[in-house]
Amino acid sequence: VHRIVEMKRNVIHVSLKNPYDLLEYEFVPQALATFGTTKTQISALMDVLTGKIHPSAIFPMRGAGI
Repeated sequence: VHRIVEMKRNVIHVSLKNPYDLLEYEFVPQALATFGTTKTQISALMDVLTGKIHPSAIFPMRGAGI
């Protein structure tokens, strides 16, 4: 992952369940958290990744180092 980020690739860390996984990859410039893997959550993720919708929420765990 470090090498991909260093190559200036468009890297997005997607945390599907445990948002604390985002702490392991704080160096990745963009991150999304679905907080689960239901059909609705994955569908919403795909809509964000394809540009159909734009995420507008603020991550609720800012104090955790994110």
